[in-house]
Amino acid sequence: MAAPDKGLSGISIWLSLALLSGVVVLPFVPSQKTKRPASEMQAAPIGSVSGATKIVDVATTKDGPAAGASGELVKDAWTQSELTSGLRECLRLLAPVAADVAPAAPIKKGACGSSSPVKLRGLGSDEKINFRPAPTMNCGLAASLARWVETVLQPAAGDELGSPITQIVGASSYSCRNIYNNPKLSLSEHATGNAIDIVGFVTADGRTIKVLSDWGPTTRDITKARKMREAAKKTSVNDRSTVHKARLKVDGLPAASKSNNNETLRPAKTKAAAFLKRLHRGACSIFGTVLGPELNEAHRNHFHFDMKHRRRRSVCR
Repeated sequence: MAAPDKGLSGISIWLSLALLSGVVVLPFVPSQKTKRPASEMQAAPIGSVSGATKIVDVATTKDGPAAGASGELVKDAWTQSELTSGLRECLRLLAPVAADVAPAAPIKKGACGSSSPVKLRGLGSDEKINFRPAPTMNCGLAASLARWVETVLQPAAGDELGSPITQIVGASSYSCRNIYNNPKLSLSEHATGNAIDIVGFVTADGRTIKVLSDWGPTTRDITKARKMREAAKKTSVNDRSTVHKARLKVDGLPAASKSNNNETLRPAKTKAAAFLKRLHRGACSIFGTVLGPELNEAHRNHFHFDMKHRRRRSVCR
């Protein structure tokens, strides 16, 4: 579908959402049209849409700040203007991409939340990828994931695995917490729906590729194995019996256990490992932060992508 058609479809979708939410986005209303009564506009349903961005299961929200039991304004709520701005930004970001999203109710809890979050159900058009369960995130992250899927993930899957990806496994995004859940650290990008963690992928032919099992030995694994072997050799240079026992301790382990001891440990050369490393490398030009198994043990089993704004270039580790 041509770009103008996508844009018009996106405008129609998000305008309908705005009306259902009580947020009238006037800049996107064609001036030639006769305005309908507000009551009719707010009751207008969202039907099926043929554009790239599909909106379903709309969650309605209140106008402006929520009211407490006594009628006072609740502090943790978005204003009318913030809700309107959020919808406009979502329109701008999602109109050009192929994303299947379900608008969610605005989230506000102190510094956490998003004025216009969505549940990401799927990405892509010809080769659609499903998310189960659908992670909650902001529209900027959803749009960037769509670009990553189209320009990095599916090409890598075709080249390395010979089969497209149909599902992203274990994705999680919004979570009101600090980095590493440590109260001494700053607020995590997850707290604004601006980050996603991914643990694996499922191919069209039924294979599951997991970051934990398919990435292979990390640089720190290889370094640790080398140091352990060197330490074993130095235990007692003049005591052949001790050296012999040390060697048995290292070389006698099952192959699966040698990742911590074998000095010849090398990065994995499998197709799955090559696929995962292409995904990580390719993400660095799209997201503000890209973290994976090479960073630390906390990220051994997943990729972390977020859209944190950085002045120079993304953090890619």
